[in-house]
Amino acid sequence: MKMQTPRERQTFANLRLPSLHVGHGIDCGSVTIFPVWTDGEGVGNLDWTGKGLHIDEVDGGHVPQLKVTNTTTEAQLILEGDILEGGRQDRMAGETVLVMPGESIIIPVNCVEAGRWNSGRGHRSTGLKSAYSIREARRRSIKEGRGNGQHDVWNRISLIEQGLGEFSETSNFKERARIRQEKTFELKRMADNRVEFEALLSQSSDEIRNSPALLTPLDGQRGVIIGIGGEIVAAEIFATAEAFAERWEGIAIAAGIDGHFAEPVPTTSHLARAFARKLERAKPKVSPKGDFRWEGTGVTVTGVARELDEAVVLQFTATNDNAQVLVG
Repeated sequence: MKMQTPRERQTFANLRLPSLHVGHGIDCGSVTIFPVWTDGEGVGNLDWTGKGLHIDEVDGGHVPQLKVTNTTTEAQLILEGDILEGGRQDRMAGETVLVMPGESIIIPVNCVEAGRWNSGRGHRSTGLKSAYSIREARRRSIKEGRGNGQHDVWNRISLIEQGLGEFSETSNFKERARIRQEKTFELKRMADNRVEFEALLSQSSDEIRNSPALLTPLDGQRGVIIGIGGEIVAAEIFATAEAFAERWEGIAIAAGIDGHFAEPVPTTSHLARAFARKLERAKPKVSPKGDFRWEGTGVTVTGVARELDEAVVLQFTATNDNAQVLVG
């Protein structure tokens, strides 16, 4: 009998992303959602909402930074792209960070509300996320040496408002996402939360067919691969099904906004599985704090891990840097 080789204990030094099992895609207008399951270990004693954090301005107000303090007994997560409302202006988190109990840190952020700078009391996590195209605008700007990407972020938000034909007094991306969150709630209420999404799709309303946030996560589902306009745009993977379910609506609304700017072309399962295989070969570089990054051929992966008995990937986002909806 052949003896099994003991599995190498995973540490930050040899961290690998979990194996991804990709399900059948569902088309929602130009957006195709592929459910993903993983073989990664789950982790407890972690608040995935970020709502237990105290978030405030730095030195009375500094656009690219916020101070985050965890006064709870659980580790807290802020994810790249999370929209933090309040303070002098609404911001989005520039990086994924794990904040341990009792810890206070400064995080990089970008303003997503160009027309407001006034006094406000603290920030709070909204559960909403900035569009992938906004995050890509920031990433490209930094990579090309144009500061922290703030002007590119504002420009992208302006283009989104123009494309949607929706405008706010302060050019606030959060309002675009909030409107869709409220509409999703209303559609779910009308369906009495019991109608399967496939049944909703059979109705004639484009508003329903083009609303990926109406999808309900499947049993054990830990993430998604997202296609827009016939090409893969991103993957969002979590350590637990509960964490993914908590964050799903914000992810879906962000994808739906980017989807407005693409043709209603389905993305094939072949592309989704090829993207998953590419991620499984990634070898991220991990900092002592657990945040990690990897850049492959046209793919950027960012996320965070935690070392307990061994290193566990808590969450990661993978972006196809060449996706047309992100660079157009």
